This record gives sequence, structure tokens and C-alpha cells, in this order.
Amino acid sequence: RFSAFDGARIPLDDAAFDAAVSFQVIEHVTDVFAYLTEIRRVLRPTGWVMFTTPNRLLRLGPGESPWNRYHLREYDPQGLADDLGRVFPSVRVLGIRASPEAEAIEIARVQRARRWARWDVLDLRYRLPGALNEWARRLVGSDGKASGAAIDPAFYTSEDAERGLDLLAVCLASNK
Repeated sequence: RFSAFDGARIPLDDAAFDAAVSFQVIEHVTDVFAYLTEIRRVLRPTGWVMFTTPNRLLRLGPGESPWNRYHLREYDPQGLADDLGRVFPSVRVLGIRASPEAEAIEIARVQRARRWARWDVLDLRYRLPGALNEWARRLVGSDGKASGAAIDPAFYTSEDAERGLDLLAVCLASNK
């Protein structure tokens, strides 16, 4: 059993796992180096880990800070590879893609969320009750509703990480 923790110390033995996953977590972690070091510590020498994180290139403009207040950072493909490469000897970063219809819905959702975050200087999106929050979102064109069109929900990876909706990194614990 695990309770909430900061990731700086995983209460498990060294080399306890063949594989690990960290999906949509790294952008929330205060001390990324400690977090990654602990993941590597609990992996066997032949182990591997997968990470996913939002693609900064889709979500933010140059120099723009994350608009999700729970994200301490957001990564572009090179930044993610650089941080992971400080701990893991082998890193491969891919883009997570979808059908054109699904990607259009996600890009529109991100644009609405960015617009809402820019208007929401009082952080109302985190304080307003549900119905009032939805009314305020609609007011600035950020209702978060997806198109009703049928879409192919299949996701796949692409060597073109820059165009990915999210980033997927696969790291090996050692070069062995």
C-alpha cells in the first residue's frame, strides 16, 4: 500500500521491478532529479520505464508558463530527453498522435483552456462552484465540450514528437 508522497523516496527495495510507468506525473513533481533517480533505483539493471507528459509545443507559446496551476513545468521533446538523460543512459522520446478528427478536438480544447486561463486572472476556475464555473467558461468560449462527431479513438506513436498531443518517453535503466 502506498500513500501520497513526493516521489523523492520510494519505499521499495533497490532493483525491485522490471518496468515502471509514470503517466502524466513528471510535470507535477517538485524535484525531478530525485524523482527520476528513485525510479531508476527501484528498476533492475535490465529494466525500463515509460513516461508520458503533455507536449509543451501544443499547449504553450514561447516563454509562456504553464496555465495549469498544478503543472510546475511542461516539456518539449528535447527538454524531456535532456532531463531524462541526466538519469537514464538510453532515452527515446516519441509523440502520441491520434486521428485528424481527434487531434482537432484536442487542439480546440487546449485553445479554449488557454483562453480561459488568460481571462481567469482571479483563478475562478479553481474556486467557482460547478454550474457557475461552466457559465464563466461558456462566456469566454471555453466550455470544454467536444464535438459530437464520431472519431477514431486510436492513438499511436510518431517519430515526429514535436507534433504529438503528448510526449511518450521510453528509458532503459542501463546500457546492458
